Amino acid sequence: MHGVLAVPERWRRAVLSCWPVEGGPGVRRPRPPVCWPGDALILAERLLGL
Repeated sequence: MHGVLAVPERWRRAVLSCWPVEGGPGVRRPRPPVCWPGDALILAERLLGL
């Protein structure tokens, strides 16, 4: 495992700022908020037991 710094910062920003709200630009079929990637880093840390 290489950690969060192995992922380019612009990719991290794109994923962590993704909030596909209905009616937003480019949002055709929004997923429920529990499926949004905004908490991806927290989830990854919990899965790894850090």
